[in-house]
Amino acid sequence: MKVARGGDSKAGELPKAPAAGVPPTTNPIDIALETGRHDPDLESPARRVLQKNERLIEAQTAQLGRQRWRDFIITALGVCVLAGACLLVWDASQAKGVVVEPFAAPPDLVERGLSGPVLAAQMLDKLSRMQAQTESTRAASTYANDWGGDIEIEIPNTGVSIGEVRRYLRAWLGDQTRLSGEVFRLTDGRLAVTTRVGTNPATRGEGAEANLDALLQQGAEAIYAETQPFRYAVWLVQQNRNDEAKAVFQALVAGSDKDERLWGYYGLSNLAETSAERHRNLQAALRLNPRFTPAMFNLAMSLGADGREEQGYTTLGDFVAHAADARRELQSGWAEDMLNQAHLIRAGIVGDTRQASQRAEKGIGLSPWSQGTASAPVAAAVAYAAAHDLPAARRVLQEHGLLAPEAMAKLQMQFGPEFEYQSQFAMSVGDWAAARDHVARVLAASSAFQRGPAQADLSAGNRAVLAAAHARLGQIDEARAAIIPTKLDCAPCVRARGLVEAYAGNGRAADHWLRESVRITPSLPTAHADWAEAYLVRRDPARAILQARLAVEKGPNWAEPRKFWGDALMMQNKPSEAARKYREAVRLAPNWGALHLALGRAQAAGQTEAARGSFSAASRMDLSPADRTAVTSLLN
Repeated sequence: MKVARGGDSKAGELPKAPAAGVPPTTNPIDIALETGRHDPDLESPARRVLQKNERLIEAQTAQLGRQRWRDFIITALGVCVLAGACLLVWDASQAKGVVVEPFAAPPDLVERGLSGPVLAAQMLDKLSRMQAQTESTRAASTYANDWGGDIEIEIPNTGVSIGEVRRYLRAWLGDQTRLSGEVFRLTDGRLAVTTRVGTNPATRGEGAEANLDALLQQGAEAIYAETQPFRYAVWLVQQNRNDEAKAVFQALVAGSDKDERLWGYYGLSNLAETSAERHRNLQAALRLNPRFTPAMFNLAMSLGADGREEQGYTTLGDFVAHAADARRELQSGWAEDMLNQAHLIRAGIVGDTRQASQRAEKGIGLSPWSQGTASAPVAAAVAYAAAHDLPAARRVLQEHGLLAPEAMAKLQMQFGPEFEYQSQFAMSVGDWAAARDHVARVLAASSAFQRGPAQADLSAGNRAVLAAAHARLGQIDEARAAIIPTKLDCAPCVRARGLVEAYAGNGRAADHWLRESVRITPSLPTAHADWAEAYLVRRDPARAILQARLAVEKGPNWAEPRKFWGDALMMQNKPSEAARKYREAVRLAPNWGALHLALGRAQAAGQTEAARGSFSAASRMDLSPADRTAVTSLLN
């Protein structure tokens, strides 16, 4: 069998051997290698061929490395250009805010420096000022058309540039509010100023040239009203233009946008002239959206001001339970401040005065509202006084320069005569004569005070305090006269009626009113605590202990019912048991001087040194004049 070898041999034939002296290949490298094996001379042509080929390979390798770097740089530049383009497009798609285009202006104004860009800048200044003056609780994310803080003038450039590309992309892909306008002369020489939002019909104002600034302000207000109606209404309220604001809120309520309707009701509630009207608007908002937390909070505060404690307590609980909704619907600072207030008020209602006072002091630095910042220190001082911690209350007032009478007088001009702390200081030590006098002055002054729509009338609660103070002083006729005008759904007022009748010696009437107060505040401890006091007045310690126990169950961190419990045990001649209850109360209210005095009296039955220590502690604390006299006598 014949075998073919080599590509040039014919099939079936063996390849011919190369002729003598002819290389077996045409590859010069192969020839050089073959020749170099038989020629040891380093300078031979074959060796030089190999050396040149080696240098050629090295040059090609170096060139390949440079090519790789060049390809990498070109690729990187391409990626950067693509990323820049994507970033430019993304930035354009996120564009919001307001763009004010240069106004058209008559030549004579331009010659005097009032060119189109200058007029646009003045319009921008007015819009920015209105935006800055608008203090609103509403979160920016809840607006369908939110400006944020992005308001700018846009002056087109000639030619093509990155800036022009960016401007075109933002106009095309973004969600900007574009404003334009014209200033022109009328035939009678007056000026007309028109302002336009996008392609909407223009708003026009006319007036003398001397009133150009007012015309621009009128145009800015028209723009603000058209693009940010809720913020515009809030701004109107802050300018004391309440009737105009109410009309804007009513238009929002009548609209089709559910979110704007909610906030429209919220705005109307803040302008309501009566608590009933306020409640109607807030409840209308909650019917639209039961989780609308701004309405929850305001409704709870209004219910509390009316004395409807159970409903207010429950509604604040709902508000706290929907904290995530609150943080979404309210500006961040407002949400945290309002949640802190909700926790504070709920703690105070169930007698957890320590937590309430700590929350109140925390609130001093939380409020983003100028009025909240001004009022928070006094609220903290009152909370500390309710916890029988007058040193802490004075510290807060001193730190904020509010111990001076003129400082408080200035705040009362803003917030009303109810804005005071002296009556709570007097009640904290049981000085009922001083409390009576302070509250009587407040009630007399509040009748003449011009209250704003959003300012709650606290006269019902003050009447309850005044009636109880009169009763504890034995002034029954005055007490009854003070409480008669109050409503029967006002829980503090119903409790005060019960205390008045208890001090009057009318046990049946006292039980009626205090039973009613338990009925309207079933989850709260205060009615039981007042009922315990009423039984102590009637010398019925067993029933006093029963009511004190119920108060402790509903308000486990409240010192008052434990003191009443101890007082009842002392009435039963059980001083050692009374001392235990007093010590429980001392752990909750360590700076309550009257409590240390009561503890010392219980200890005096068999613990002389301990009693002296309690009397000594009481002597260093705030006391009523009567308790001060008693402590001095006991120590001497």
